[in-house]
Amino acid sequence: MEMGSVRHQVLAKQWRQRILEQKSSGLSVKRWCAEQNIRESRYYYWLQILRTEELAVHSPEKIFAPLQVAGSADKMVSESRTGICALIRNGEQCLEIHNGADPQTLAATLRVLGFPIK
Repeated sequence: MEMGSVRHQVLAKQWRQRILEQKSSGLSVKRWCAEQNIRESRYYYWLQILRTEELAVHSPEKIFAPLQVAGSADKMVSESRTGICALIRNGEQCLEIHNGADPQTLAATLRVLGFPIK
C-alpha cells in the first residue's frame, strides 16, 4: 500500500488513534489488543509503519533537538529518583536516557535523530 494513497491515509489515521488509545489505557499491548479483538501482530505492524513514516517526514536533516544540560542547582529531574541521566526534548517528543543505557543502542538512536556520532 502506497504511503500517499487515500486508503493508506485513512488506515494510518485510524491506527494513530488506536495506538494513542492503547497507550492511554494503561493496559499492556497484549491485553488491550485482546480486549479490542485486534491481532497483536497487526498492532505492531502499524506501529512500525507509522514510526517509519514519522522518521521520513522528520528526516535527520530537518531535526533539531537542543540539548539542555541542567546544572546541579536547577536539575529538571532528580536522577537518583528516576535513573534518568539525560532528557532530549524536541517539541512534544522526549527521549529519556537512563543510567546504564546500552551505548550501541543509544548511539544508533542518536544517529537516527541526526546527531553525528563518531
